[in-house]
Amino acid sequence: MPLTIYRHIFFEVLKVLAISAAVLVVVLSFAAAVKPLSDGLLGPTQLIKFVLYTIPTLLGFVLPFAGAFAATLVYTRLANDNEVLACHASGISHRSVLAPPLILGLTLSIGLGVLSNFVVPSFYRAVTEMVEGDIVGVLVRKLDDKQAFVFKDQGLVIYADSAQPVDVENVVTAGLRLEREVALEGVAIGRLDGRSIGSPATASAARVLFYSDEDRNAYVRVQLENPVALDDRRRAQRQSMSTESVTLRPIRLPNPVLEEPRFLSWLDLRKLVRDPTRSDAIQRIVAELSGELAEAAVRKRMAEQWAGGVPVVLHGWLPQERYEISAPAVTRTPEGFLLQSDGLRPVLVRAFDQTRDGPDPKRRFEADAADVRISADDQGLDPAVRIFLRGVRVVDSTTGGVNELAERELNAMTWPEPVFSDQAHQRGVLGFDELITQLQATPADEAGAIDGLRRQLQAKIERLGRRVVNLKHQRAASAASCALLLPLGGVLAMRLKGQSPLAVFFWSFLLAILTLVMIHASENLASSGTSAGGLAASLAFLWSGNLLLAVVLGTVYCQVARR
Repeated sequence: MPLTIYRHIFFEVLKVLAISAAVLVVVLSFAAAVKPLSDGLLGPTQLIKFVLYTIPTLLGFVLPFAGAFAATLVYTRLANDNEVLACHASGISHRSVLAPPLILGLTLSIGLGVLSNFVVPSFYRAVTEMVEGDIVGVLVRKLDDKQAFVFKDQGLVIYADSAQPVDVENVVTAGLRLEREVALEGVAIGRLDGRSIGSPATASAARVLFYSDEDRNAYVRVQLENPVALDDRRRAQRQSMSTESVTLRPIRLPNPVLEEPRFLSWLDLRKLVRDPTRSDAIQRIVAELSGELAEAAVRKRMAEQWAGGVPVVLHGWLPQERYEISAPAVTRTPEGFLLQSDGLRPVLVRAFDQTRDGPDPKRRFEADAADVRISADDQGLDPAVRIFLRGVRVVDSTTGGVNELAERELNAMTWPEPVFSDQAHQRGVLGFDELITQLQATPADEAGAIDGLRRQLQAKIERLGRRVVNLKHQRAASAASCALLLPLGGVLAMRLKGQSPLAVFFWSFLLAILTLVMIHASENLASSGTSAGGLAASLAFLWSGNLLLAVVLGTVYCQVARR
C-alpha cells in the first residue's frame, strides 16, 4: 500500500514539475531572445536555435521554483482532501509521506550538478558565439562596405578596397592551427592613438590569418605585400622591395566565451587554474610582463656584446635592413644606454642591406654621443630600439658624400633573433610556465618595472582562483537547493492546510528567491578582500541560503509532526 501511494505522489509531483518547468524555460528563453532579435542578430532559424540553446542554461534557475511549485500544488490538494490525515491514521508517518518529493529533489540535485558542470557551459558558449557573431564574416562585410575594421582591444585599424575569404589547409605552426584566411586588396593599416592613427602603412595586398591553439584561444596575423610605411616623425615614405612582404606581430583576440569562468566546464575550470592566461585580464598583464622581460633580455644581451667589444647588430623596419652599432664608451641608463666617443673614435652606426651576397653598405653615422632607448611592446616580444645621435656625420657609402647634422634619430629597430622560444614569438606572448621561469631568472637590477607587474599578476591570479572556487560552490549550492525546496513545498502545504496553493507557494517562492540571490551575489565577495577572508565570507554567504532553507524545513516539519 505505501508503495502505491509513493508512486502516485511521485508521478503527480513529477508531472506538475515537468509542465511548470517547460512553461518557464520557454517563456524565459524567448524573453532572452528579445534584445538580440531586435538588434537584428537573429534570423528565424537562428531564433529557434537560440531558444533551444538557452533552455539548458536556465534549468539551474527554473528547477528550484518549478519543484517548489509542483510539491506545493500536489500536497495542498492532498492536505485539503484529508489524504495526508488518512495516511497518518493508517500508520504512515509524515516523514514517509514526504519521501517522494525528497527522493525527486535529490535526483534533480544530482542531475543539475552534472548538467551545470559538464553540459550547460557548452550551451552558454553556443548562445554567446551566436550573438557575438563570426569575426571573419564581420570583417569581410565591413571592408566590402568600404568601412574600416577595428580590433578594439589592440587598437589596430584596417581598411581595404575588397575582402574575400580564402579556403585554407589544415596547417599547424608552433602550436597554432590556421583556421581562416581573408585576402585583402588595396590595404591601409594603422594603430589608433587617441583620435589619430599612428604608424600608418599601405600595401597593394594583404592576408589576414586567423589561428587557434589547443585551448581554443584565437590569434590573428596580418601579412602586408609590397608595403609602404609612413614615418610619423619625418613624414617620409619608406618603400619595401617589390618581392618583400611584412608580417605584423600576432594579436590575441579576446574571447569572452573562453575567458568568463561561468562558460567553462569543471575540466576547463581546472585548466584555467593551471593556466590563468586563458583569462583576458590576466593575459593583458602577462603581455605587459612579457614585453618588460623581453626588454630586459635585449638590454642584457646588448650590454654583454658591447662589454666584450662586439658591435651590436639590429634589424630595421624592413626585413633586409641591418644596423651595426659600436662605441668606445657605453654607460647604462634607466631607458637603455649612453654611447660616447673618446675623442679619437666616434660612436659608429653602419647601415646596410643584408643580401644573398653579403652586407650591402648604404650609409655610415659617426656621432659624438648617442642615446639608445629600449621600450617594451605589450603586443609582442620584439622591443623597439631607438637611437638618438648627437653631433653626427652621415657618410653615404655609395657616393662618399658627407652631411653634418646636430641630431639624427634612428628608430623602428629590433633585436635580430627571437629573445625567447619560437612558440612564444609566434603567439606574441610568453606561456605561463615560461613566464614564471623568466621572472625567477630576472636579475635584481632589472626588477624595477617588473616587480609592480608581478604583484599585479599575483593579485589577479589569486582573485581568479577565488572566483573559480566560488563558481564551483555556486553550482553545488544551486543544485542542493532543489533537494530542499521540493520537500519544503510539501511540508508548507501540510502546515498551511486550508489555504490556497498560491498563498502557500508564496512562502516557498520567497525563500527560493532569497536563496538564489544569496548564491549568485556571493561572487562580489569572492572578488574582493583578501584571498582567505574574501573567499571565506563569500562561501559563508553563499551557503547561508541553503542553511536557511534547511532550518525552515526542519522547523515546519517539527510543527507538522507534533500536530
